[in-house]
Amino acid sequence: MATVPSPEQSARKILKLFVEHFEGRAGKVLRLSNFNSVIYDYDIKASDFNDGLQYALGKEWIEHSHGQSYILTQAGFDEA
Repeated sequence: MATVPSPEQSARKILKLFVEHFEGRAGKVLRLSNFNSVIYDYDIKASDFNDGLQYALGKEWIEHSHGQSYILTQAGFDEA
């Protein structure tokens, strides 16, 4: 039986995408479409991604920029 990741685990995968896949540093802006193109390669389901995104926003690891864009914060970079 597959294990459902916690929101924190999903948020950490999102940070990994920012830093490792997209070579991001604090201040890097990514659109939702950037994530959508690779989340399945990182074994992240859409529902888990949404939970992780909300968790990361709550922890201030990322910030909502505008529209469907998100910014990696210094705290998020350090956490990654």
